[in-house]
Amino acid sequence: MKWIAGLLAALVLAMPLAVAQEATVQAETKAEAKTVSVFDLRLRQIGQAFGDFVFHIKKVLTFDEKAKVELIKERNAEMKARQQAWLETKANALAQFESGNMTAEEKQQVISTLHAEHEAIIKEHLRTTEEIRELQLRAKAKGDAELEHKAQTEAELTEESGLSEGLKIREALKAGARVQGNVALNEEARATLSALVSSLSSTQSNAELEMEVKKENGSAEVDAEVEGSLTAEQNSLWLRLQDQANALVEASSSSNAKLKIEIESAFAAKGETNLTSEEAKLLVKTKLGFETGAVTTQSRGGTTFFVVTGTDTETTGGFVLAKNFEVWVQADTGLITSVDLDTHIEAISVGAGGNSGVGIGV
Repeated sequence: MKWIAGLLAALVLAMPLAVAQEATVQAETKAEAKTVSVFDLRLRQIGQAFGDFVFHIKKVLTFDEKAKVELIKERNAEMKARQQAWLETKANALAQFESGNMTAEEKQQVISTLHAEHEAIIKEHLRTTEEIRELQLRAKAKGDAELEHKAQTEAELTEESGLSEGLKIREALKAGARVQGNVALNEEARATLSALVSSLSSTQSNAELEMEVKKENGSAEVDAEVEGSLTAEQNSLWLRLQDQANALVEASSSSNAKLKIEIESAFAAKGETNLTSEEAKLLVKTKLGFETGAVTTQSRGGTTFFVVTGTDTETTGGFVLAKNFEVWVQADTGLITSVDLDTHIEAISVGAGGNSGVGIGV
């Protein structure tokens, strides 16, 4: 079994290299800030996955609990840096979406990757929060005041780190448009296009609109398609834009006048469907491991969310660790947008009749 110990030791020694590689990728992302490609994002995730694996091996091999607190502190700082790098990537992706320099398929792949990283950051945040609170619970049960204080301090910093919001996907991905051809839009058509894109962004609609207007045999012909649903206002703007584009091509002096307009509003990865409240509870249990309680429905910015709440507890040596959670799940996509985890330790008291109960929080 010596080879296993050797392998684990090698992985631990490799951790600085993995962290350095990830830092290099993040630095390059900040320095270039030019284009976002699916290949580069996947490559970054592979590097992160290796770094995560090495970290968890190192954690398993760290038996001193004070050292574990320091390890979790380092991990929290690393995850903050990772979150910031991905937030910058998200901003670059949004700018690229609006510039029209990415196909619809590429956009969906980038969105799916951002969503995956968003949830990964939230899950890792929950894992480290629970681990540091469990260290605090064990320290309290053993009467180790120094370790308890260190763990509590780091736990509070972890909970306030902002990692529970992942990549802040709730800050909607905007709609974008691309105009091509040898006929330019006039001021009126640009205003209509702008109003339509703005409306799609405000309602966070998932839709793809495309029209192509060509002049053939001296007259213009419009070919238009819509994938997804539009509101009555959006449909009216879309029809008006078609009329305006048709008139511009018709009035062009070119015999091969052509105008193509593509609009995409992508706020979620394709293939996902609307959830019920029970499905939202099951999703939270499956992905986050919480034994769910109540579910309420709330609306923000025209988007419906299921808010799943509940409490998990863990008892050690006369103390109970209570974990109150609030998980926001976007109803139309199933995306977990944020998790609020409030943890505290309470003493278990014994009443006069011999029945135990939760005493005053400590």
